[in-house]
Amino acid sequence: MNKPNFFIVGAPKCGTTALASYLSAHPDIFLATPKEPHFFLHPSATNRKIVEETHYLKIFRHANPGMSIGEASVWYLYSNHAREAIYRFNPDAKIIAMTRNKADFVASLHSQLLFSQVETEVDLSTAWALRKRRRPRDSGCTIEENEEWRLMYGELVQQEKYIARYQQLFGPSNVLVISHESIVEDTKAIYKQILSFLNISDDYREDFPRVNSNKVHKSKVVRSFLRSAAQQRWAVSLLRTVKARLGIGSFGLYRYFATLNVKEVPRDPVPETLRREIDNYS
Repeated sequence: MNKPNFFIVGAPKCGTTALASYLSAHPDIFLATPKEPHFFLHPSATNRKIVEETHYLKIFRHANPGMSIGEASVWYLYSNHAREAIYRFNPDAKIIAMTRNKADFVASLHSQLLFSQVETEVDLSTAWALRKRRRPRDSGCTIEENEEWRLMYGELVQQEKYIARYQQLFGPSNVLVISHESIVEDTKAIYKQILSFLNISDDYREDFPRVNSNKVHKSKVVRSFLRSAAQQRWAVSLLRTVKARLGIGSFGLYRYFATLNVKEVPRDPVPETLRREIDNYS
């Protein structure tokens, strides 16, 4: 049975969506749909789209022989549970981790979490100050066991610490680190570097459109309705059962209706004083 041999583990808001889009179009690469199954997260994590291994493996069944098979789940980077589970699943897997300038990372993540209604604090400076309350319960706790784990900006901004753990487990040669800034500066060169890392031939791609711009909801009422409907336990359980039977990751209906309620807007710049504070945080 087909199984992934590479993983884009995050971090969020660092260009993973764009990278997954570019790689999925390569004829020798099969990338999972949905993009973020988050199967290997701790069982307590609420954003696991797929929870059974038989279902997880089914979403790769259409990969052709010889293809490089992968998936991209951005919260794997911070999860001790996911890191160890991926290693047990495939110790020879190649890992792609992505980083971003600290201040821009926090600002972009804050905007995304507001958009998804995980964050309730609109002001970026105030949300950043809340990092003192939003922290792991203890040093041995896997991050997603904390109910506020996606809001722990002070912890999430320390990407290098978590990348080092992947390097230690999988070996430095099997972990490729790419910065968001390098992708923006020369997308083609980074794309070719990743293909080389995966031992995939260059397809001489020239077009790299922008993906995953900053978004807001046209109607907060519509967004609240869709989110409430998506969180109904009976509906979640039923959809997971049906998707597992069909061997698919997503129906795409929720995304379709949610997309109709979205518009792209430029994100406000980070105030210079706050930028310095975040960039110097460790």
